[in-house]
Parts: sequence; structure tokens; C-alpha cells
Amino acid sequence: MSDQRSQWGNLLRRRNVLVDPSLQVRLGMQLAGVFLGVAVAYALAIYVLFDQASMQALSADEVRSLFLRANLLYGGYALLFLMAAGVWLLHRISGPALVIERAVRALSAGDVEARLTLRPHDRLYSLAAAVAELREKLVGDEQRRRELLGELASRIEAGELTSTGELLEQLGHVKPGAA
Repeated sequence: MSDQRSQWGNLLRRRNVLVDPSLQVRLGMQLAGVFLGVAVAYALAIYVLFDQASMQALSADEVRSLFLRANLLYGGYALLFLMAAGVWLLHRISGPALVIERAVRALSAGDVEARLTLRPHDRLYSLAAAVAELREKLVGDEQRRRELLGELASRIEAGELTSTGELLEQLGHVKPGAA
């Protein structure tokens, strides 16, 4: 129980609740729009279904039962609609997260050509851009490493062993004086 309290305490102490304001506000507004649409549809349904003349013809128990069934039915539909909207909105985040995860795993396996393109309405573009930037850096580092290895090989073949220490240091394999 104290562990759960500490988690809530840590959450409440966080200074930046909006870590990605554009994404969080946009998703919040979309969910608020869905909620508002559900509320307006419910109000319209109550207004249309329960006019004063029909309500006066029913007993109190019938009215209570009718409202209970209407609320349960409408609540069920609203829950399904909100779940579908949530899945749709989260698809725009979880899909790109999966693409980014696969690209990072491919990078760690040495595959720098892994797919890292997102759909036009997807989220997480800044994270995908950071991973693409990392990929470009890794490609550049690998190209530089190959150039240094080629230079090292040509110096060894030419018998210039005294200048190979500098190349090895650039490669990061041997520190000066460690050989």
C-alpha cells in the first residue's frame, strides 16, 4: 500500500504533467469532443423520447424503470463508442511506437536500412526524427571507421608502424601507451 502511495506522490510532485503539450492537448481535445458528442446525443435522445404527455401517462415505477433501462442501454453504447474512439486515437501512437521500436532493434542488429516512415496522421514524429538522426550518425561513424581501417591497413602494408598508433587511437581500440 505504501508503494502505491509513493507512486501517487511521485506523480503529484512531477512538475511537467504535459511532457508533450501539442500531443497531449490535441488528444485531450479529441477525447473531450467525443465526450461532448456523446453527451449531446444523450440529451437529444432524452428530449425526443420522453415528452411531457407520454411521461404523465406512466406511473413513477414505470418512469424509473424506463429511465434505468434507457441509461443502461445508452451507457453501454457510449462506452463502446468511447472505447472505439480510444483505440482509434491510441492507434495513432502505438503504431508509430511499434515502427520506431522495430527500427531501433534493427539498428542495434546493424541494419541501418530499416523502415522508419510514419503515416501522415500518426504521432511521435519527433521521436522518429531523433531515431533517424541517430541512424545517420551511426552510418557516418561506420563510414569513418571503415576509412580509418582502410588507412590503417595501407600503413601496415607500407610498413609505417609508428603512425598506426594515432589511427588506432582514432578508432578507439587502443589508448596511447596501452599497447
